[in-house]
Amino acid sequence: MIALATACNSCSLLPGTRLQRPAMPRAAPCRRRHVARRTAAAAVDVRAAHKQVYSSFQDMIEQSPQPVLVEFHATWCGPCQMMSGILDEVAPSMRHKVKFVKVDTEKYPVVASKYKIGALPTLVLFKDGQPVDRVEGVLYAPDLRSRLEYLCR
Repeated sequence: MIALATACNSCSLLPGTRLQRPAMPRAAPCRRRHVARRTAAAAVDVRAAHKQVYSSFQDMIEQSPQPVLVEFHATWCGPCQMMSGILDEVAPSMRHKVKFVKVDTEKYPVVASKYKIGALPTLVLFKDGQPVDRVEGVLYAPDLRSRLEYLCR
């Protein structure tokens, strides 16, 4: 299953039929003996997020009216963690043009092998269900932004 958070326009594959609530950001505990409260901004983001569920990865990339940028990654991969931060930086400015999806290759090896993912991280841009661009390795924010601007015009 695939869940889409429409507030930030990003997706993630979910194992089986298990849907989990997104983790709320937690404030660091203060020295006083009271409960730290969530910020108003965090509360607004959670209320604004809606999830869409697709039956398969292929359905999601074919049914998307926007191009879909898929990051194939693994939790143990250092460069993948770096790329994830870069995508988090680029996504807010590009969410009106591109849908961002993250696929853990350890949990979804069939999807990774279908698109011949051999190096991590790998970014694949899909338009109308077809891959149109591919980048293996880390791509820095300005380069990624300019590449997406060019490909998604």
